[in-house]
Amino acid sequence: ALWLSGIYSSERIHFIVETVAMTSQSQPLLAEEAVGGTSKYGRLAIVQISFAVALGALAVSVVLEGIWNGAAAVVDPLAMLAAIYVFILFCLQVWFLEWPSPDIRVFSLLFASLATFAGPTALKLAGENWLPSFWPGVSWILSMAFVVSAYLLMVRGPKCSVASGSLSGRISIISGCNTGIGYETAKALAEAGSTVVFACRSEEKARSAMEQLRQEAPSVQQEQLKFMTLDLSSLGSVQNFAEEFIRSGLDLHLLIMNAGVMLSSRTITDDGLDGTMAANHFGHFLLADLLMPRLREAEAHGQEPRIVVVGSTTSLLQERFDFSEVLVHEKSGREAALAKPYSLMRSYGQSKLANLLFVRELARRLETSGSKIPVNCVHPGQVLTEVHRDMHSALVLLTKLFHYPAQLFIKTPRQGSFGTLHVATAPSLATTSGLFLACHRELPMPEAACDEDAARRLWMLSEVAVGIAGDIEQSPKSP
Repeated sequence: ALWLSGIYSSERIHFIVETVAMTSQSQPLLAEEAVGGTSKYGRLAIVQISFAVALGALAVSVVLEGIWNGAAAVVDPLAMLAAIYVFILFCLQVWFLEWPSPDIRVFSLLFASLATFAGPTALKLAGENWLPSFWPGVSWILSMAFVVSAYLLMVRGPKCSVASGSLSGRISIISGCNTGIGYETAKALAEAGSTVVFACRSEEKARSAMEQLRQEAPSVQQEQLKFMTLDLSSLGSVQNFAEEFIRSGLDLHLLIMNAGVMLSSRTITDDGLDGTMAANHFGHFLLADLLMPRLREAEAHGQEPRIVVVGSTTSLLQERFDFSEVLVHEKSGREAALAKPYSLMRSYGQSKLANLLFVRELARRLETSGSKIPVNCVHPGQVLTEVHRDMHSALVLLTKLFHYPAQLFIKTPRQGSFGTLHVATAPSLATTSGLFLACHRELPMPEAACDEDAARRLWMLSEVAVGIAGDIEQSPKSP
């Protein structure tokens, strides 16, 4: 099209195409390490980003050509900033698999913002001068619309509010809710009338969060907020929590498995389990098993209990589950386990794949046993939380320094809680189970999570690792 309009010569177009092709060929070398190797979702992300880079390069080259031709360029600073914002946001979100499959709305925003930036110059280079005199004003309005639309669609996402009083009399357990997404989820549920159990490691931090919540939400009564110690990396702590909760006599209507860690190096817990897998999978696996009697009781009384697991799209980058990550290491073999090569994102991604396998297998077992308790997994999006607290100190410092500017590209904890609240309260999900969701829509399930044999094997190995016997298909167990 550029050649036919006479803007570029065929030689220059050929040069641009060759450059883009060389960039596309070299990109997978970086992506294989950063995105996850041969995952089809990683490859699709590379294709989408390469397409965006090609569009961006084309837009910039058109404007530069106008400048070289002498005063032909029509450079609108606001249109340029809008295009840069949408372009960066698009690439970041695709890179982190916020859009595992191409979305026409996102691509339309990218194309429209780049066209508004470079289109006027392209028309002038083609000898067309039909833009009206009021075009600068139109360009400004369009640019602002693109920025706002991109933010609402790609950062904030669909909102979710829970009506006041709609959860009165219902009991919710939320792991790791003293900060971040968990805290915002707890506040929304408490404001809706639910009694919320803060299942956290630190009593001091949990009680501080409870006090902060009551200050921010005066309608929440003190008796609605309860604390019980839970360290998911310790099987003994999980058992003690379950025993304490059952002794309390409280019913259970909503179990939200929110807590998670990203560890900068491999650790082995006192139980001989990998630290990341213990906190992100094994602890929640045992917790669900021990609290299942309470959930079944609620179901028997027609109270529609639910289980929500907070997952991540990093699971989409895993080709298969690595069962060496769920081995129980005896004391004599822990040094060898610690010496095993470690990648933070791979370890985290494997633990999140374990979440999906757990959700699907638990959903299957509950259905087989005649239960309609829904269990679903939700990806909250890229959120500014404390999950990075165990990573390199330089990254933690950068996160703090750029906390507010980063909110233009990454969700706040409140925005991150919208997905959890939707899965926990939406009537449409009251009996739907085994799904992976984000932004109130169903995500594609990675092939590795659809492996039923792997799900059953992980379940059995998890039972061995946490020291329980039996099956959820059988009669309910007490701790």
